[in-house]
Amino acid sequence: MASSSGCPGRSPTRCRTAVHCAARDEPHYGAAAIETDTGICTAGFVVNWGLIRGAVTAGHCVSAAGEFVFSGPEFWGEAGHFPANTTAWDMVYIGPSFPPETYSARIHTDPCCPVTRPVTTKVAPANGQIVCISGRNYLTKCSVEIFNMQST
Repeated sequence: MASSSGCPGRSPTRCRTAVHCAARDEPHYGAAAIETDTGICTAGFVVNWGLIRGAVTAGHCVSAAGEFVFSGPEFWGEAGHFPANTTAWDMVYIGPSFPPETYSARIHTDPCCPVTRPVTTKVAPANGQIVCISGRNYLTKCSVEIFNMQST
């Protein structure tokens, strides 16, 4: 992983080149493979933090607020807000930084490159519900049945 080539106004950073510090023309989507200095993970859903749109990922994928997040060579955002009780919730919010990034309520799906699906609704999961999952390691799998709502 590259480090320290710098984005204006940020130190230390991991921007790989000045081009990767520039704003993108296309928005970021959920279920993207993302990378931090801590590791490689999958972005969760795009969410709104007040009026600011960003995304969530597992909290263990980020070591601290302010850590930069990439998807491949592209700057993806900056780790921001952790839940108050990090022992109960393994989650972190990733939002726009310098430069401002945009996020769209879509998720990456298969077959790859690029196929996305809009996220049109949200519902609390329940035992017996059939869902689709999408992520970096398992790709997209549908007809997955929820057996247990308890964390393991």
